[in-house]
Amino acid sequence: EAARRLCEAARDAGQDAQVELLIHNGLEWAGLDRDTKTRTPNGADVSNADAAVAPPPPDVRVQFRLLSKAMTWETRWLAHDVLGLVRIYHTDDAAADALASIPLEHIASVSAGTTLNVDDDGGNADGNSMFEFTLVDGRTALGRNTLTWQADCAATQKAWVQLLQASIASTRVLSPVAYTFNVDDFKHYGMLARVGANGVPQKSRLYAVHGRQLRYFTSLEDPTEIGCIELFTVRSVVPGAITGTVGVSLSPGLFSLVSVDAIVVLDADTETAMHAWVSALRNALVFGAALESFETLVPFIVEECCNFIEGSTQKLDEVYTVGGNQDNIDALKDMYNRNEETMNVLAKASALKYTVHDVAGLLQLFFMELPEPFLPVTLHPVLLQADSIWESDPKDARRRMATVIDTLPGPIHDTLMRMYNHCTFILEQLAAQPGANTTMTSLACVFGPLFFGADVSAGDEDPVLTAESTCLEHMFAVVQENEATAGYTP
Repeated sequence: EAARRLCEAARDAGQDAQVELLIHNGLEWAGLDRDTKTRTPNGADVSNADAAVAPPPPDVRVQFRLLSKAMTWETRWLAHDVLGLVRIYHTDDAAADALASIPLEHIASVSAGTTLNVDDDGGNADGNSMFEFTLVDGRTALGRNTLTWQADCAATQKAWVQLLQASIASTRVLSPVAYTFNVDDFKHYGMLARVGANGVPQKSRLYAVHGRQLRYFTSLEDPTEIGCIELFTVRSVVPGAITGTVGVSLSPGLFSLVSVDAIVVLDADTETAMHAWVSALRNALVFGAALESFETLVPFIVEECCNFIEGSTQKLDEVYTVGGNQDNIDALKDMYNRNEETMNVLAKASALKYTVHDVAGLLQLFFMELPEPFLPVTLHPVLLQADSIWESDPKDARRRMATVIDTLPGPIHDTLMRMYNHCTFILEQLAAQPGANTTMTSLACVFGPLFFGADVSAGDEDPVLTAESTCLEHMFAVVQENEATAGYTP
């Protein structure tokens, strides 16, 4: 509807080149035929000389080079949509989210060439393939007010300059509501105020969790989208303000979005609202999401990691005790957090570049970043007490553990069974290999502290970690002894 109104407004104002650009982007509606759209109000034909260069179709990513803050060229992709957003991507992978989404009304000007004394890698500084757009005061994208681009040729540059200039002109004929706010489209929404470094909240805006994005709007009454935060760039969502990020504030509603190079502090006003936001934002991702937020009893990432390792032809000995490549683990984590389809991520990735140790590290990281310990804290005393009598009263110890395992909530129970199967599979594969170092004890030493939510930085000799490792090993022994009975079929 907003796009239709844009086209009508541009037509009525006699801005026919802009109308032609909109038509080229696929805006065809009943009652608005092409002849009507491409004529001026007095009915005269329009030559459309300005539209001689075909603009790019919507939602197609075009490769450019973007001038970085360090004055070096970086490969980036640009795309636009018919509802008034310019998006910047780091890849042409259709599954990847945008690095930035810029509403057209935030762009003040677009011009061919560049005002900077910069050349391309070939030493060409004439700007024939360069262009730049400047945002309105107070707006930035990727930390800058002006973005300088280089196209692959002058024709591509001209097409994008024409497209952006015409689209911006059309948005100024009419002040459109670029998006209508439908509460059914969002997982969680409400009013939040961004908190500045001085501890003073800014004007409250309407924020909403949509897929892997936190989008913000003017208000519920005026739902014009202002911008969005790509959640896959967020490393953690934590209650309260990170120390040193804002001045003194007594608000109980503060929480922080922590990324690699920035911390955003938001105020939900009340502690109850804050916790609801933290939960909703964590659940919008994969890492940090509550176990019960997944659509399946066994989270798909657990299933995919186990399947990858079990189906690999790589050596499985010490798969969990030899560390993976941290850069690869971080890359895999980001892929899961930004993948909207949330299935078969490892299969879609260039799986051959990742080792079983990388994927094993990813699986451990998933359990480590659960918002609550995998095994509920309320059950820790019961399990550890049962484990303490394993030698003196083995029958009672097994009975107590079996009772706890049998009454675990569905997602925890089924995931525990999957991990037991996974560990058993690894040991069976290694059984015929002489000199293999992996045992159920060594696997329990890895997963015991993770499942109990322990601080693993204390070291292997910590008695608490040792007790939790031994407890998990005994829990797996109980599962093995009872797996043929009802409720224990993996």
